[in-house]
Amino acid sequence: NGHDSIVVEGGAGSGGHSARLATEGFNVKSVESSPTAARLITQLRDTSGIQKSRLEVFNSDIGKYLTAPNQAPIDAFYANSVFHFFPPKLRLELYAQLHQRLRDEGIIAVSFKAEGDSLEMRGGAIKKTPYGVVRLGDDGITRLFVYKPEVLAKELNGAGFAQPEIIPFEIMGYNYKGEPGKLVGYIAKKA
Repeated sequence: NGHDSIVVEGGAGSGGHSARLATEGFNVKSVESSPTAARLITQLRDTSGIQKSRLEVFNSDIGKYLTAPNQAPIDAFYANSVFHFFPPKLRLELYAQLHQRLRDEGIIAVSFKAEGDSLEMRGGAIKKTPYGVVRLGDDGITRLFVYKPEVLAKELNGAGFAQPEIIPFEIMGYNYKGEPGKLVGYIAKKA
């Protein structure tokens, strides 16, 4: 029943996913650290006729939003291609904060760049990890490219989530026209 459920989208970008969730009946908290992107999400909401109460926009980073006082518990957290920017220590902190904020049986859904993504060879490797390679892209952005999804899933387990379902997927043209965007998604319940 989406009508009473609170979904937080972390790193909402252009807000397309937040808007879709709101039109499906969820109460969405769209969290975006870029002031420009947060304004665009607000414009999208206002021009789409979505009720402000259905789609609230927060210009904040995920950690600050999750630790803000007097926030209602959330039913689900979603972040598409965001957590691959974060080093392991920060990911673990965010997972712990999410575990505290989620209701019992709440759901987390996050995706990471995967081996073979079109951005993977644009830039150089910084370091290898047990779950993939961290690369500095030619765009100046550091990203993790996951090679061993099952190893990365252990981070969620360690933060108190049930064994996540691992879903590899591809979106042609996700980053560059005609080139594959390869990702791996994780969906887990609060244990």
